[in-house]
Amino acid sequence: MKKSDAKEIARDILQDAIGEAYYKLDTDKYSDDEQDLIIEYLEKEAERLVKLIDREYITY
Repeated sequence: MKKSDAKEIARDILQDAIGEAYYKLDTDKYSDDEQDLIIEYLEKEAERLVKLIDREYITY
């Protein structure tokens, strides 16, 4: 395997993990307003992170 192939696989894995981050939010622990604020920041940070790995922000 070439280094470039490994890099692409790693980026794909990271893209998937970022897309699934929303599901780690414990909805029983936070109020609706708090959840909205957390989700807002998740989206902003996810957009920033996927730019670093040259990918699109995809949510599942």
